[in-house]
Amino acid sequence: MTRPAREIALVCAGDDPVLADRLRDATSREIVPTVVIRDADERAHRLARAAGAEITATPIPDSPDREVLREWDGPVLDALLERGRRLGPVGSAPRALPVRLDGVRALHLTSVHRPDDGRIFHKEVTALRAAGAHATVLGLDPRPPRSRRLAGGWRLVAEAARRDVDVVHVHDPELLPAAWLLRRRTGRPVVYDAHEYLGQTTRTKPWIPARLRTPTAVAVDRVEHALAAGLDAVVTVTEDMAVGFAEAGVRAVSVANYAPLSRFPDPGHPEERLVVYIGGVSRSRGLDLMLQAFAMVDVPGARLLLAGPGDPGPLPPRVEHLGWVDYAAVPALLRRATVVWMPQPRTPNWDRARPTKVMEAMASGRPVVTSDLRRTVAMVRQAGCGVVVAYDDPGAHAAALTDLLRDPVRARALGAAGRAAFTDRMTFEGEAAKLVALYAELTGRTA
Repeated sequence: MTRPAREIALVCAGDDPVLADRLRDATSREIVPTVVIRDADERAHRLARAAGAEITATPIPDSPDREVLREWDGPVLDALLERGRRLGPVGSAPRALPVRLDGVRALHLTSVHRPDDGRIFHKEVTALRAAGAHATVLGLDPRPPRSRRLAGGWRLVAEAARRDVDVVHVHDPELLPAAWLLRRRTGRPVVYDAHEYLGQTTRTKPWIPARLRTPTAVAVDRVEHALAAGLDAVVTVTEDMAVGFAEAGVRAVSVANYAPLSRFPDPGHPEERLVVYIGGVSRSRGLDLMLQAFAMVDVPGARLLLAGPGDPGPLPPRVEHLGWVDYAAVPALLRRATVVWMPQPRTPNWDRARPTKVMEAMASGRPVVTSDLRRTVAMVRQAGCGVVVAYDDPGAHAAALTDLLRDPVRARALGAAGRAAFTDRMTFEGEAAKLVALYAELTGRTA
């Protein structure tokens, strides 16, 4: 399906003193800009690459058939998105060239995640193997409690030092001190994979006293960037996060947690009047709102399936908890859905994150009803794939679900729009090429 022409092209200059801020403003709203870099400006190239921006050395002229926006900030972009305007680069976002990694030995380390974690194993390691690398994951079994995680991480890195590998790829901030030392002692390329906005998530940790959360978050963010600057590269889950590392002088590239096309080959046909939620089942993930809102869904035969870890307690009629669902079973569950629901409460981290459950709903060709998280709003509006409502308004959630369950034609149209956006620009296959290209640079391979 051909993507519609963009209405407004975002353009900025490589020597713009607020280039990093502009790139963060754009990419945090799912907008790809064009950066005009007229000389060998290493900083501008580093920032633009982190943002996944289109790079050109040619000034962009004004044109009657294309509106060019050269001055912008977050509120300006929000206003344009609210008005339904489409924004993007002048041309097409760059795509990594195919390259092989035959013979490259890569070891991924995690003290927090499962060794078969979706991002670590099913996406990144699988992508590296497809390119010819010998990639493996080393984790802790069983995973230790938080108090012992740091010591367990040091043991993992010590084991990595004993192995004959070309690249060490660490996935947890707890591993950064040991990874920094490993890089100094061995000279091997070390990559840090930032899965979340660490400073923002630190502000929400209940085990940190409230009065200490802000200073702790600031300190943690600074330490993370300082240690990452001593490594060879940082891989992030979003472009604006990558820009933050690049601004600190780090080679950074975004590898989004998009769904693999091979995992969602055919949307199939949904069941009738079935709402599916996938994720943690707890009050912090919006359980109270879900139960309150779904009780107001006035559609005969409507059902809600909750799939994910947690104990919701006794549930009302029409609501079923499936418990933890294996990674391989998620596509089949989403195929059943009439509507996918993401009633995530707003937090600074979730406002900036790119929710996997929304991306997988788009891959499945299913419409979403989602809370008004900033980045999610931009994703849904740019793709035209769902309905956005206030995160704390159960009545609005209920009304959106009711409307889509009563109007299957509209639900299918929204789902098809999400599927088109997914296949056009949001598959993990495209992101995998960026990861492989980074490994090629670090190990001296060429495209």
